[in-house]
Amino acid sequence: MTRSILASLSALCLLASSPLVRAETKFLDFASLDPAGLKGENDGTPTLVEDGGAKMIKLSFPASKGYPGFDIPAPNGAWDLSSVSGVVAEVTNTSSEKIGISLRVENAGDWKKSPWNANVVWLAPGATGSVKVKFGESFGKPGFALDPAAVTKIKIFVNAPSAEGAVTVNTIEGFDG
Repeated sequence: MTRSILASLSALCLLASSPLVRAETKFLDFASLDPAGLKGENDGTPTLVEDGGAKMIKLSFPASKGYPGFDIPAPNGAWDLSSVSGVVAEVTNTSSEKIGISLRVENAGDWKKSPWNANVVWLAPGATGSVKVKFGESFGKPGFALDPAAVTKIKIFVNAPSAEGAVTVNTIEGFDG
């Protein structure tokens, strides 16, 4: 009986430490980001901010018919995210109007040929939510066959804001499932 219990406990310990059970999801630490590396586009202005000791990225933007946002290029050219199923960003709408916040995960190549997967979350003023991009899908449908071992860039942008505002990106990490 004791031998059976010990064998069961040993098996559980092995499973708990197995990379098949739980992949490393933290690949981007805002505390170590170089603010100069955040590349704003379409009048989006990214800045690193701190709240309660946690670093976040604030994206400020004007009213626009475009898609203000920013890029986070992978250090050393690419992230290897093959141990996860996709990327999730926790975001907060600090604007006065409802806004769509998009997350795009990219491979190298001409963006017009769509070497990326993307998704959007619509948030009311003051709301916090998650926008999830599963590799191989865009907006919940089959998409580009993204190579998770060669992710070159993460992009966050807002969808044609009707008023000046800001959103905060609280975290970006990988997810399983």
